[in-house]
Amino acid sequence: MFSRKSSSHNLLFRKPLTRAVSVPHISTIQEEYDHDELYEPLSYQGVPSASSAPVFKTTPRSFFHRQPIIVVAGGLQWFKQMSRRRKMIIVILCLANFAATVFYSCIAPFFPSYAVDKGATETEVGLLFGCFQLVIFLVSPLWGRWMSKIGAKFLFVTGLTVTGVAAILMGFLEYCPPGRAFIITCFAIRIVDAVGVSAFMTACFTIIASEFPEAISTMFGACETFNGLGYTLGPPIGGFLFQLGGFKLPFFVPGGLVCCCGLASWLLFPSFEDSERTGDLSYGKYFSIPGVWITLMSVFAATLGLGFLDAMYGPHLEGFGISPSAVGAVFLLPSLLYFICAPFLGSFIDRRGHALEFMVFGAIVSGVCYLFMGPAPFLGLTGKLYVLIIANVLLGLGTCAQLIPPFGKNLEVIINAGFEDTFDTHGMVSGALSSATALGAFVGPSAGGFAVEYFGFSWAVTGISAVQLLVTIVTLSFFIFEQRRTRRAIAVFYEDDDEDEDEDEARSLLVTQDLHTFGSA
Repeated sequence: MFSRKSSSHNLLFRKPLTRAVSVPHISTIQEEYDHDELYEPLSYQGVPSASSAPVFKTTPRSFFHRQPIIVVAGGLQWFKQMSRRRKMIIVILCLANFAATVFYSCIAPFFPSYAVDKGATETEVGLLFGCFQLVIFLVSPLWGRWMSKIGAKFLFVTGLTVTGVAAILMGFLEYCPPGRAFIITCFAIRIVDAVGVSAFMTACFTIIASEFPEAISTMFGACETFNGLGYTLGPPIGGFLFQLGGFKLPFFVPGGLVCCCGLASWLLFPSFEDSERTGDLSYGKYFSIPGVWITLMSVFAATLGLGFLDAMYGPHLEGFGISPSAVGAVFLLPSLLYFICAPFLGSFIDRRGHALEFMVFGAIVSGVCYLFMGPAPFLGLTGKLYVLIIANVLLGLGTCAQLIPPFGKNLEVIINAGFEDTFDTHGMVSGALSSATALGAFVGPSAGGFAVEYFGFSWAVTGISAVQLLVTIVTLSFFIFEQRRTRRAIAVFYEDDDEDEDEDEARSLLVTQDLHTFGSA
């Protein structure tokens, strides 16, 4: 180990050049020089960081070469220098997320009323939408556990194909007889669709972690941008296609686009599997890590609120006497803010870290927004529409801060806890986070409907704010604990370093004395 007191050393023993690389988890870092020289990675120093990603140091083979140009992960220069293979993967991932979410959201303008005309009750229509998220919640951990055996590419391609075929089959429900046959067929297709979506979403997260380990949050933010774009444009696209070509066209167009994405990924994607396998992975060990629950709580709370608003906020706004188009605009504004901020936030976290801080910030902003969106009965703002709209817009920022950081932070936490940075670990994290996302989206409208019916919208949305307050307290407590542990680890690290330096100086002094004695003799 090199001494920090570089002034006491000659040129050959000076402190080596170092470079800090912020990545969301531990991985081997090598950089190629113009002269084909490599930095040999030193071991991670074992100092956990609560406010930023782990820091690695690299030492050059020789002290007499040029210092390389540093390319920041997630930045514009990073994207420009990216290989065509990686750019192609990014394009397919983003298009697949966009097409799948367009299909999911495009049926909202016309399908509920059409299903009622076919003999379904409003409760059955609600269950038809809710079962989609419930199936994803149940199946995603299984995909994550079997990822290394099935293969990420196969799971991604198969999931997209199943989703696209299910979308096309939904278009043929026009020929299904009304009554029980129509309802059962709808549930069967919707469940198959959910299985396909859970497969390709879990594989998508795993591919991001394996292919872009230096820019996980950036890539996750990019995919979330296209997810938000799909949810935003889905309803108007569905309404337009329904008017243009009837019931079948809103299903055939998105379904065909999803199938095309599946075909492109099959033809162009490489194999993402690695040769390392970890046999002792278990969800029991995974869920025993406190940091895992912090990230899952952040995702669950964010999607819980969004699911509640999707089902309950529209009727609440109509009580103010505004038109349906104005209600749609109110829903559009936070989505715009979300998918504009998502890639920038992801890039910032990859470069600077501070994932926990952003999660705390997101929970605080979201909790305050929910208080004013009711508004809470004790605020005395009933009837002020502009307050609701401002809070709804700012909610997009809070949601972004809650959903983008958890994936990279989750992976960092479990690797620091002893998990190996392998394909199996990526699959486990992907499955758990996909499941938490779907659970919030299922519980939000389900429990929210019950709460609105018995307590009213204002008290129900105040309950969502209380959930965000709980998440804020727990995440902030964990952040403070991590900060203290980091300071203790740094203190021990430098204390050990000082002891090693003192021992080296003592040995040098003894050798000098022995040489002096030998020379005198």
